[in-house]
Amino acid sequence: MYLDQLEEVFLDDTDHDGERARFFARLAALGRVPGLTILLGMRADFYGDLMRSPAWDDFKDHRVELAPLRGAALRLAITRPAEVVGVHVEVDLVERLVREADLDRAAEALPLLQVALEHLWAHREWRYLSLASYARLAEGTRNGLDVVLARHANATIEALDEPVQGLARRVLIDLVHLGEGRPDTRRRRSASELRRSGDDGTALAQVLDHLSGHRLIAVGAETWTTAAVQVVTLPSVDGEPEIAERHVDLAHDTLITGWPGLVGWIRERRDDLRTHRRLEARAAGGGLLAASELPEFTRWVATAAGQELGVSEALCVLVRRSVAARARRNGSLVAFIVVLAAAAAIASWQRSIAVDNANLAARRAIQEQVARQEADSANSTAQEQSRRATQEAKRATWEAKRAAASCRRVSSTALLRWATMWNLSRTLRAWPARRWITFR
Repeated sequence: MYLDQLEEVFLDDTDHDGERARFFARLAALGRVPGLTILLGMRADFYGDLMRSPAWDDFKDHRVELAPLRGAALRLAITRPAEVVGVHVEVDLVERLVREADLDRAAEALPLLQVALEHLWAHREWRYLSLASYARLAEGTRNGLDVVLARHANATIEALDEPVQGLARRVLIDLVHLGEGRPDTRRRRSASELRRSGDDGTALAQVLDHLSGHRLIAVGAETWTTAAVQVVTLPSVDGEPEIAERHVDLAHDTLITGWPGLVGWIRERRDDLRTHRRLEARAAGGGLLAASELPEFTRWVATAAGQELGVSEALCVLVRRSVAARARRNGSLVAFIVVLAAAAAIASWQRSIAVDNANLAARRAIQEQVARQEADSANSTAQEQSRRATQEAKRATWEAKRAAASCRRVSSTALLRWATMWNLSRTLRAWPARRWITFR
């Protein structure tokens, strides 16, 4: 049995009801089953958490440390797959890739190399990957691996319509766990957890499909068997497609450190993300918001960050229940004002979402109308060209008939002239034998 990303066990600092201890206890019990081998994979920067856990005594004598690929092993990882399909990689290119991978030992080189070599493959010259092609991709910078990754990720976002780009950024940010005193890591979410109140389900499904198709995220089934990286939409009772329950994850942690765009989005919204996730955690845990949290929510949801990050339907329900409970408990004007403020904040946010959805729908309608107009214009142009071609064909036919008739007239006139000249020639040849000529 293989368990990858074991570090996710240590991401939740709350450890509700000793879930972590129960997980490791059951894992240790499985390890004593005859004929069963358990293989665990975990990031090195979480090694200390494992050492402090009760499971350390079960694992400490069976651990294997795998260092990142460097030197000769990294060269083989670059050249061997190409050799299998008969493609030669220039020696200078291999050395530059290895050198760039060694520049930043905090980053994992293989995902960066994968993106760079994939782009290089599209620029191969017959069966040859050259340093010159890579230099053009890297735009002459010292570390081309970061440049290629950033170009690939930015182009993926820019390929979306502008209103949907904000949704894509929000999804990517939501897939990052904020490390407190440790590096940020991937954060697995279900597709329903990525959805906010007022979101367009079709737009969210398209964004997930687009990001997974360009290898920025991985989408899989919430089962032991991994499904194809594809978002499946199911019709709901009200006609709006619903996203099938899938887990969504960043393709690799390298995106968190090696893509300046994502790094900047998280840096700009870090404090707001903490507030948002604390509120969402309260919604997931049930209960009611404290008296101090209601005004905080009201202020936060009205900010630009609150509008951008959005709130889930569960959080909206939690706020309504908390406001109603506080109003019943206090029965005062202050409680009534809090009710109105919270309701206004939620309504304002939902109106902004509705406006964004309406703008997106209007833009799509305009694009469809422009496409129809272009199709009608092309159809009219084709009909006009067809009409002109028909007229030209008729004119050419008429000219051909006229030329044929002219040829027939010319031929008749020439034949008449030839007959007249022949008779005249016979007459002249007989002239000396005649003694007289009678003119009638």
